[in-house]
Amino acid sequence: MPTDPKKRLIVALDVSSATEALSLVEDLDGIVSFYKLGWQLFMSGEWNTVLERLAACDVFIDLKLPGDIENTIEHT
Repeated sequence: MPTDPKKRLIVALDVSSATEALSLVEDLDGIVSFYKLGWQLFMSGEWNTVLERLAACDVFIDLKLPGDIENTIEHT
């Protein structure tokens, strides 16, 4: 488990615009440094703007398609 408290929490940016995501990132600046970008933000076409702002942070992009979780569980 990471010892840095800022990396112990992953904040899901499950919003539909860069404006919303960047507002959350700004509110959490200095508190959190690990973010997840979800399907909604990716589909907005604005995800690259958010990634530029998060260049110094840990980020993962979660692009599961509908039905993907069930398929994954079924094949384990």
